[in-house]
Amino acid sequence: MNVRYIVATLGILLSSEVVNAQNYTTINITKADFLQSSGAAEPISPVGAQITFEKNTSTRPSTFSIYALSDIVTHITNRPELSWRLSTRSIKAGLTTSDGAMRHTILASGMGSNLVNESNATFPEGTKFGLWFSIPNFSNYAWYKQRYGMNVFLYDMNSNGGRLVPNRTMPVAIDVPLLSEMTDSDWAPVWDVYVNGSADYLSGLDVKHSEIKTVLHTIDFSTILRATAPVFVAKSLDNMNIEPVPINVATYHMGTGSVILHMDNPTILRTKNISPGNKSLLGQESLAISSARMKQYFRKPGIYTVPIELIFKDSYTGDITKKYSRVLNIHVPNLSSFSVSTTQIDLKLESVNDYQQGVSKEYPDHLVVSQLQPYTISVKANSTHFTSVDSELSIPVSAIQLGPATGQNTAGFNTVNLSTSPQLFITGNDEIAIDKKYGIKYSIPSNEAKNILSTLPIGATVGGVYTGTITYTLTPQ
Repeated sequence: MNVRYIVATLGILLSSEVVNAQNYTTINITKADFLQSSGAAEPISPVGAQITFEKNTSTRPSTFSIYALSDIVTHITNRPELSWRLSTRSIKAGLTTSDGAMRHTILASGMGSNLVNESNATFPEGTKFGLWFSIPNFSNYAWYKQRYGMNVFLYDMNSNGGRLVPNRTMPVAIDVPLLSEMTDSDWAPVWDVYVNGSADYLSGLDVKHSEIKTVLHTIDFSTILRATAPVFVAKSLDNMNIEPVPINVATYHMGTGSVILHMDNPTILRTKNISPGNKSLLGQESLAISSARMKQYFRKPGIYTVPIELIFKDSYTGDITKKYSRVLNIHVPNLSSFSVSTTQIDLKLESVNDYQQGVSKEYPDHLVVSQLQPYTISVKANSTHFTSVDSELSIPVSAIQLGPATGQNTAGFNTVNLSTSPQLFITGNDEIAIDKKYGIKYSIPSNEAKNILSTLPIGATVGGVYTGTITYTLTPQ
């Protein structure tokens, strides 16, 4: 059971007059009351509220009772959008006595239950009692920020039904504070977002924060997210200034709400109804940047930084109730990947015509490049000749020619013959290349094919598989 215990501060002299009384005996609801998940069945050692019986030998009270004068708790400070009421039957009142016993009654209209009955206990003059209130199942209600009030009637009767002291009506107020804040500390002051590879450029960046935010609130509120600077300030990996990026390239999501990042105050989520327990989920945060914007603005390795604020506003008054600050960092690595789709290249000289005309073979999408800055690709052979275990013949690597395949854009290409020295093969002038593919044509031109036969020693064996290794190297510029 979730029980909220409140100790009211009140001084009552039952044998004469109410003393030290205020306009209202106030029950103050606190943040901790909303966060607790359970409570004891009865209050433990309540303090603060003291009721003093001035007893003598001729007259003493036998019963002390309390009840509410109405069935509902009414609003004292009323807002037009609020209509919630709490039945007084949901509130308990009671006394603690000097013998440590605790007695309580539900506040129902009409005659209340007895709180103290001296047929079971005797109290000397000057005995002090602690007056307390509790709201069982506190989290079952939706509490709005305001003051709720009720009138509680106190009376004291002897065993013959006669009143021993004047009856007293006690106004009681329940004060609910303004709350509009996250219930945990997971709004980290820094959020580091990492670009992990070419997929973030091909499909766009979409990164989710690990935590789902929960807000404790006693008002209807608007959630505002804005940047506090007009651009992402950018630093290269060696801490040099690079071109800043406008903040409106990024879209910020929270739950079902989203906003393009800027310095104004867009509303990205509005909670209109306070639910029982006074907690609402904001949902998961995420940051998204489209493929086109990633390629246009985040092409240089470095860290892109902007400060942001999450703001809660009272939907009724427009007042800011809470601010959370954060630094958003987007980390762009020196993204560089280079691969060869086929690692075995086959050129076959199988007929007289092959030696006369030469042979070639094309490999579409043979080289695949991802690079955030211009680059070059060079090629070399690892030895001077291709050799075979089946033949005395060796073929010079210069007999092999490399160039663009059919249909390949030839811009930036050089047609080269292999050498043991690196030769510039491709120049990539793109400011950003993501999974860019190059089709390559391998060939033995006719003149080189004829030279192979012309250098063959008399009686030498020709047939066989001649192998060698070539190496491609990508170099950022």
